[in-house]
Amino acid sequence: MYWKSADDSGNSDCQYKLSLLYLVQRKYELAEKYFVPSANNYSSYFLHEFGRRYEGQKKLIWLEKYFKLAADNGGCDYQYALGMFYETQKKYDLAEKYFVLAADSERAYLQIELAEFYARREKFNLADKYLKLAYDSGDSFYQNVIIKFYEKHEKHDLVQHYKKLQEK
Repeated sequence: MYWKSADDSGNSDCQYKLSLLYLVQRKYELAEKYFVPSANNYSSYFLHEFGRRYEGQKKLIWLEKYFKLAADNGGCDYQYALGMFYETQKKYDLAEKYFVLAADSERAYLQIELAEFYARREKFNLADKYLKLAYDSGDSFYQNVIIKFYEKHEKHDLVQHYKKLQEK
């Protein structure tokens, strides 16, 4: 009753807490009803976390909805998380779309993750493109990760190429 009356005031924190209460009680429609008004006041992190709460409930439509809102509101890590979600759902075109958006943030670790995705799809030319971008970031940690990637995939010529670059 307290949270319900607090919701009438339009307090987004109370709306969010009320939505979580309904979520725990498996009253999904009410959870979403109280979450939606509060969502505009929160960051991509908040949207992503709310989506994750549906993960254990096997409500993948809602999980996807909130992951997508978080990804579309910005944040390469949320774009990557949505890409991972789509990959587990075998929606590879959508997975690729969000992995690319994340990798375009120019963060080496996300470029390497995209390369791993392409390697799983046996698209090594695309993997090479993003590994080169990650290598060019100049971070020696990621440069070593890239060398290990090529060792794992038995691309010995590229292992030698990148090792020579490190020696310079």
